[in-house]
Amino acid sequence: MESSATGRTGAHVTLGLALHTAGATVGLAVGRIGEPYQEAQYDWGHDTSRQFHAQLAQTMRPYRWQDVAFLAVTRGPGSFTTLRLGLVTARILAQELNIPLFALSTLGVVSFSYSEPVAVSWPAGSDLVYGGIYERGNVRQPDQVFACPAWQNVITNWPEPLRVLDDIHTQAPAEPLLHWAEQLWIKGERPHWSDAQPFYGRSPVTVANP
Repeated sequence: MESSATGRTGAHVTLGLALHTAGATVGLAVGRIGEPYQEAQYDWGHDTSRQFHAQLAQTMRPYRWQDVAFLAVTRGPGSFTTLRLGLVTARILAQELNIPLFALSTLGVVSFSYSEPVAVSWPAGSDLVYGGIYERGNVRQPDQVFACPAWQNVITNWPEPLRVLDDIHTQAPAEPLLHWAEQLWIKGERPHWSDAQPFYGRSPVTVANP
């Protein structure tokens, strides 16, 4: 059987694996393409770095690593420490397995739980938020750092109704992360592991977009 960054060939089980490591809660999801995924969330607090790899190995125990066709990981926004933990782990695995790695927006992941466009934010400290608007993974407003009044102006002036979500930093929905990556994989996208980079934000937007 041959494997490459463009996918795998041969008759075998085809798996996807997702690591949601944006915040204090960590989510893992794994499963066969086109079937329901196994998903779990963990709140290890300061013990996350020690527990993470052991739990990942436990999650994969019923499966074979060589059957993983692609990986997904949150690229941010989120906690510097946990984002780095997930990205480094995912990059190493994708390199060793020679498979695609989808590094996807933490904000965009949430949009797969809703049918309508969603305005999603994540605390950035000092009266700032990371904000983005998505519709089932499609970017309507790219992720960036906003002053809180500027983000509110974006939402208020948006030309269509939005569902507003501002508490996602307590969640780690790995199942929709894997679902998003699966859709992209089915469409033929094959991102190289070296392209997976974190998003830590830029200078905050202090005025509303026109």
